[in-house]
Amino acid sequence: YQLPSLDALNAAVTISQKMVSLSGSKTYDGGVNLTGSDVSISTGVGSETLSYSGATVSAKDVTVSNKYIDAITLENATDGSGGLAGNYQLPSLNVLNAPAEIEPTQLIIQAFDEVKIYGRNAVLDENIFGIRGLQAEDQVMFVSFQSDGKSTNAALGNYDIVPSEARGPNFDPKNYDIVYLYGALLVEASPFEQKTALVSIESVQNRIFLNQTSSIQSVDTSTFSTITPTSIGPPPPTFINATPTTLAVPPSVLSTIPFIPPTNSVVAPSTFTVPLTLETDSTSISILEDSQVLTSKPAPSPATTQEATPTPEPTPIPATTPEVNPTPESNPVPAPEASTMQNSAKVPESSTGLTVDLVDSPDTTTVGLITVTVPKETTSAGTGFSFEVPQEISSMSQQQQVSVEVTLETGEPLPSWLNYQEESGKFISASVPDGVFPITVIMKIGSQQVAVVISEKGE
Repeated sequence: YQLPSLDALNAAVTISQKMVSLSGSKTYDGGVNLTGSDVSISTGVGSETLSYSGATVSAKDVTVSNKYIDAITLENATDGSGGLAGNYQLPSLNVLNAPAEIEPTQLIIQAFDEVKIYGRNAVLDENIFGIRGLQAEDQVMFVSFQSDGKSTNAALGNYDIVPSEARGPNFDPKNYDIVYLYGALLVEASPFEQKTALVSIESVQNRIFLNQTSSIQSVDTSTFSTITPTSIGPPPPTFINATPTTLAVPPSVLSTIPFIPPTNSVVAPSTFTVPLTLETDSTSISILEDSQVLTSKPAPSPATTQEATPTPEPTPIPATTPEVNPTPESNPVPAPEASTMQNSAKVPESSTGLTVDLVDSPDTTTVGLITVTVPKETTSAGTGFSFEVPQEISSMSQQQQVSVEVTLETGEPLPSWLNYQEESGKFISASVPDGVFPITVIMKIGSQQVAVVISEKGE
């Protein structure tokens, strides 16, 4: 035997195309097109690769099963590996030879921050959100929201707004890996929204009249004193019980003091006061400046430098007035010293007062507001204060026959240095720590609430 001439005529060779292996995988984008690395082509021949065009997948949604590459065209390699499309052929395009998978894409839904008024329900509309990552024609129109601060009795503070259950036209949540980001719900008292949030107590006092005033004094124990409405004002006038005929007055004094006989009716206190001392045989009667004396008209004395309104010429008492000793029942009573009286307790001169103002009365839709201003010296060591809430507020629990629940604005119990006595309607502090003001206390009386804002004077 011998070989023929080795040429195409005598030694023809046929090379069959090699079948490639196909698979597809993409991230959901709302369409069926496959591009780039979405399709994997394996030639099985060394390092040769191929490119492609016109590839599609049989379904666009993640949840559709048995997806496959239903169209593709092989192209020559573009990476210099030498792969030629003509050397290869496609397999039958079905789920066995060209399977395809679609993975969910990320979707971010952010709940917006909201503010609600204490004592009211929060209205969390289903469209208070932002969204990133929607594909194609998918739409999210509504998202459900939940928050512990939504109810009317939620205490002041911040709460999470938790989004869930996104929904809308053409939207299938299974096509997305949804990330829900919380928002914040701030519960604040209504007076701050109506009168500018967190305004200073000083500015509030400049725009309102005082409803009730309390005083503060330095104490070393838990004994406190509070001025009630009946104890506000100057000390009452003191009546001198001894009549003129019971006093033995030296003629030297009587000759310089005019006397106006008293009338049968009670006269109002004079607004003119002078320092004056009357000397008797056994008793010295002192009338201080700024004390009110019951007279029918001002009585000037030559011994003073103050000028008084002229009065009709008085009739002097004869110098021969007989001496009569005062009886025990008619002993002269000296006028009180010029000092602040407060429920029978004397307040040191260095002490200053606190103020209690009822700014807003509560109702079924509005939280009431009481502002309390205490002096800066209250925060010094060993001092405290007390004050009564206005009668309109303290009487609410009796009218509604409910107990009063008193907490901080966060819902936590009152601090150890501050207590509330429901029987007397009084807040009491034995010793105030440094840096605790301002502090907001919430009084819950049945279905109504009152915010008590205690602040240091000058804040």
